[in-house]
Amino acid sequence: YLGLKMVNFGFLAASHRVYPNPAKEEVKIKLNTSGQGMVKVKLVSLTGQILLSKQISNTHDGQEISLETAKYSSGIYFVVVEEGNTSTSSKLMLVN
Repeated sequence: YLGLKMVNFGFLAASHRVYPNPAKEEVKIKLNTSGQGMVKVKLVSLTGQILLSKQISNTHDGQEISLETAKYSSGIYFVVVEEGNTSTSSKLMLVN
């Protein structure tokens, strides 16, 4: 017995699905929310610059939103979803 324990911090359940990834002209985000109000979705560069910010009210779990990405250069970005005091991010690759 090594004394190892499995610890669940609960943050994996809060993730959102970002697809297609890699993306070209548009990316979709399937929200995994508590459904309690306002959600903010941001497209952020590797340098931390907020390129796009979208606020969605009256969200529900499983809701899909789209972000137009055609005008951004190919590269790695982050999709950040903020709900209340919780923020999750997913890596996104654009190939334009």
